[in-house]
Amino acid sequence: GLNTGGFDLICNPHNYTALVEAVTDKFVTAAALERALTNAFTVLFKIGMFAPLDSSKVFKIGLDQIGSKPHMDLALEAARQSTVLLRNKKGALPLDEGTMSIVVIGPQANATGMLGGNYFNNECPSGEVIWSNAAGGGGQLSWWPCVPTLFEAVKTAAGSEAMVRFAQGCRQRCSGVETGEENISTTASLRAPDVCNEGDRLGCCLEGLAGWVDQLVILDSGSSDNTVEIAKRYSTEVHCTDWPGFGAQRNRALTYCQHEWVLNIDADEEITESLKAEIDDFLSRDAIEETLVKIPWQTILFGKPVNFGRYASPQGKLFLKEGARFKDAAVHETLILPSEKVRCLKAKLRHYSWRDYRHLQEKHVQYAALSAADKFKSGKRSSLAYATLRFFTDFTQQYLLRLGCLDGWRGFLLAIVLAQYAFNKYAGLVVLQRTIPITEQSSL
Repeated sequence: GLNTGGFDLICNPHNYTALVEAVTDKFVTAAALERALTNAFTVLFKIGMFAPLDSSKVFKIGLDQIGSKPHMDLALEAARQSTVLLRNKKGALPLDEGTMSIVVIGPQANATGMLGGNYFNNECPSGEVIWSNAAGGGGQLSWWPCVPTLFEAVKTAAGSEAMVRFAQGCRQRCSGVETGEENISTTASLRAPDVCNEGDRLGCCLEGLAGWVDQLVILDSGSSDNTVEIAKRYSTEVHCTDWPGFGAQRNRALTYCQHEWVLNIDADEEITESLKAEIDDFLSRDAIEETLVKIPWQTILFGKPVNFGRYASPQGKLFLKEGARFKDAAVHETLILPSEKVRCLKAKLRHYSWRDYRHLQEKHVQYAALSAADKFKSGKRSSLAYATLRFFTDFTQQYLLRLGCLDGWRGFLLAIVLAQYAFNKYAGLVVLQRTIPITEQSSL
């Protein structure tokens, strides 16, 4: 029930109870809680809430004063003094009907019940106060006022063509109460899975994303299982396409993303609550200089995570969309940014890349063949001697230099697989250069 500025936001016993849990879990500091309590009780003392009934001015307000001109003038002046001016760096304000995508962020931005303004007074002559008299509080809601919420006002100002969404914009900890609102504070699109026959694991991927990101874009490239059906449970933006290659498909997905930041997730990845909180904290900063956010993988191999080596390294997953594109490669597509300034997060992204041993081998063989074809088209050439050398150098790098040896038998197995991958990649290149006629090579 409080914000980082130290002000009480919500009068609700469930939220006050949840503050104990929030302090314990370090979502809220004890100092912030003390500051909020001091602010709240100072105001209550000043307006006379703790004075005897016969001497407290607040309890002597009559019906003739509610809704009167002095009352309305004072309310307007209070609103003016409490208004926070936005920096408006990109000139989005004032709103016009050309504005296509807006997120209204704030715990009370769409709280219709707060429009009554108090709990104790009778309905005023204009009928704009919605609480009837009830001694000692616990007022009875009589009817909704005609005054719009901030969210409704923005929707009206932006026009019917704009996409306007509401977000609480805070990490809310509630015990025994349903908020009825989305608990979301990012303004990122998700360019989520380029999927094909991922029905067995897509639901786990999307479960933590739906309702958190502002836009969920999913591209399916011809699934024959229930992948599309599962995807549509979580998003209305499911696009069925052909398969042009990893790079081209990711660039195609970018064209659907409408927001400033894009989170690039694959079907075999799962986001955790701690990672979502860290991303929220990053995107909520006043000034963001970085253009790329790298997130460390927590790759699961046969039921347990590997903590070292290639598959534990940070991946560029969250990036500024403007000017971004992926290299048009069949595999291992590289993100290209006009200006790259990197921030690495601490929370990990779970990565379930391989279903079983057969899938582990098949995927690396497939990627090796695709990479060999990319290298061949770009004019690169190799030899079997170099392919053999790469087997040993890549094993040494993964198992010793990158400390894969600390992951036990899983680390050794993965080092062998990556060594095989390097050999197959360059051996495949040798086969292409020796089997495709020179005339065809020159036309590639």
